[in-house]
Amino acid sequence: MMTADLFHLTEPLTHIASYPKAGKTSLAVSLALDALIHHDMGVLFCSASKERNIRHRMVSAMSDIDLIEIEYIKECPEDEKYKKYNDTLTATFNFNFIACDIRGIVFEEFRRKCLYHAYYNQVELIVVDDLHQVVGGDTQSNIQELKKLASVLGIPCIVFTPLPQAEDDSIQKVTKINALLNTYADVTMWLDRPEYEIAAQLEVIKQPTGKFSGIPLSFTPRTAHFTDVEMIGLHFILTELEKAG
Repeated sequence: MMTADLFHLTEPLTHIASYPKAGKTSLAVSLALDALIHHDMGVLFCSASKERNIRHRMVSAMSDIDLIEIEYIKECPEDEKYKKYNDTLTATFNFNFIACDIRGIVFEEFRRKCLYHAYYNQVELIVVDDLHQVVGGDTQSNIQELKKLASVLGIPCIVFTPLPQAEDDSIQKVTKINALLNTYADVTMWLDRPEYEIAAQLEVIKQPTGKFSGIPLSFTPRTAHFTDVEMIGLHFILTELEKAG
């Protein structure tokens, strides 16, 4: 069961899919930040991106420094924004935030890391961006095991996946993962945000009540951040109230 009202969900596995460039990783980081800052949760963030890039996204959102500028600022101590960048980066290390590179990692090692950080680092939320980067094992068994892991540990797992493109080498694997996650996930959602647009919609395709609905979100391009992810929690709180009747 979730220990804070980030989603106000009791289900272990949530799947969020999107077209490329819709802001999948941005939403993953935005939700992780919301959990860290507003709910004081420990977060295990599993991604194919380097930890430095994830922390830079966090810094940009927290400091309102343009994400594109950060690569320049970090190399220029004389820049007027450097202290703000450095102080904010340092602040991210005060969170209970563990970044795990899953590119090419075998599923058993991924599972072991989840167990380790849940037990020793009091992780309360697992975010997985690009699950298809994990290798080895049977795909269906892996997803079933991931759901069982989240259920037994009592730690919600949010899995983000892209919609495969024709030119992708991993198109068959990603297609299969998406289909299986839609089957086994307790909640499935679709992130709809046309490229370069600010307005976004998180379409709830599957949830315990069986009700289809949309959650409006706002995207800030300069910081690659969704500023109102609390709307997701509000949606599920209202859904549970309606269910209770």
